[in-house]
Amino acid sequence: MKLYVFMVNTGTTLTFDTELAVQTVADLKHAIQAKYKISIQHQVLVVNGGECMAAERRVCSYSAGTDTNPIFLFNKDLILSDRPPTIPKTTFSAENEMQLKVEESLMMPAVFHTVASRTQLAVEMYEVAKKLCSFCERLVHDEHLQHQGWAAIMANLDDCTHSYQKLLFKQIEQAARDSGKPEDHQENSDTKESTAFQECQIPGELKNGNQHSFNVSLLDWINVQDRPNDVESLVRKCFDSMSRLDPRIIQPFLAECRETIAKLDNQNMKAIKGLEDRLYALDQMIASCNRLVNEQKELAQGFLANQKRAENLKDPSVLPDLCLSHANQLMIMLTNHKKLLDFKQKCTTAKQELANNLQVRLKVIVPACWIHFKSIQIIFTDHGLTCF
Repeated sequence: MKLYVFMVNTGTTLTFDTELAVQTVADLKHAIQAKYKISIQHQVLVVNGGECMAAERRVCSYSAGTDTNPIFLFNKDLILSDRPPTIPKTTFSAENEMQLKVEESLMMPAVFHTVASRTQLAVEMYEVAKKLCSFCERLVHDEHLQHQGWAAIMANLDDCTHSYQKLLFKQIEQAARDSGKPEDHQENSDTKESTAFQECQIPGELKNGNQHSFNVSLLDWINVQDRPNDVESLVRKCFDSMSRLDPRIIQPFLAECRETIAKLDNQNMKAIKGLEDRLYALDQMIASCNRLVNEQKELAQGFLANQKRAENLKDPSVLPDLCLSHANQLMIMLTNHKKLLDFKQKCTTAKQELANNLQVRLKVIVPACWIHFKSIQIIFTDHGLTCF
């Protein structure tokens, strides 16, 4: 049993021991960093439905981690990189040798050795066909998972955007109400400050009880200890921030926020048009791959049966017709082999194109998301508000 993590950027499956399932998400991130050299700060882990995995929770508390429902990993370092993700190209040792081997086999004379050699070649072509089909299936499976991972991160983005949007306007509305009458705040502050000066005087009995007495207030002492962050300066900063919290500043900021939210809600960017049709076409291609593999299997079995029959008969007169039949069947198998190679190339290209497509979309959405949420933090910080 393995714990499966799927990196959406490159469509790569990462596997770990199931022991990590009972550990925390933070432990899983450390394991990813140790095994695959992806730094923790660049890891974003989400599950189907868009829930972001919390570092303190156990991995098994999420219904994810199987080969068909993995944990989705987004590598922020790859997203922000100028280089597009690279899908490694896999070449099997014998896949490019079949053309030459068949041509050489067709030149052999009609003897028993030729029958045995061509039978061995037919079996080899069948084995290569199985590998090619399995490879194509894995590529298409990866693309389906990339589609699921994209849907998960879009669901997460929607949740975050709506939450921050609601929080933003709630805080701005509250701040606008609170700053409606700044002169009242100033009057209240002056009164409280005067009271604070009186209440913070060190009691006389404490002065008399100490041989080192100083005629200072507690407030004076605090101001001296924490320069330049004295209380009076802090109060001035607060009122300065409140004075800047007016429509001339807030309205352009809100307009910018709405514009950013509109970008994040761009359906043309979030929904990959035609992807489902493309995945369906790839599934049909896999079905064709399996049919070709079955045909290669039947032909190889025919070669084996004919070889055994020829060995039992030991009659050289049957060899010319048998070798001619084998030559025609080898050409059919070679044609099927070329089709499988073409399917493999198409599946590899499709996966690379999907990775490039996702990279473009992530490069637009992630920075916009970061700028939007940082701008919310900045406006609250500038105006002395607390929201997080």
